[in-house]
Amino acid sequence: MTAFEINLEYINAYLCSDSYALTPWPQDHAKTLELLYRRFLHLIATHPTTPLAPSACIDEYWHAHILHTRQYIDDCTNIAGRYIHHEPADSRNPDGESLKVAFQNTCDLYEQIFGEPLVVFKDD
Repeated sequence: MTAFEINLEYINAYLCSDSYALTPWPQDHAKTLELLYRRFLHLIATHPTTPLAPSACIDEYWHAHILHTRQYIDDCTNIAGRYIHHEPADSRNPDGESLKVAFQNTCDLYEQIFGEPLVVFKDD
């Protein structure tokens, strides 16, 4: 199974619902972020030794996925053969340089593999 085959409809429903703790997302925004998140998961699964970091919006989608712990663990196992840890910005590097490098790695790989630049929203 790949990141493009897992069911994420329940994540979209959650992010677009009034039960979402933050401002509910419009449906079209959730669908756009679903694709970007799937692609990010694909990068993580296929480049396990490369430091990668998501955009802020992809990170918010990732947080919603992680909240569904059992499904998240199953999805990680199915697409990467392992649990995909979510590690916050490296507090040992207060200038954020490692996060910048990881995000640049993400942008570079994203464009190389998917043939287009990573969409970054104004909130990112």
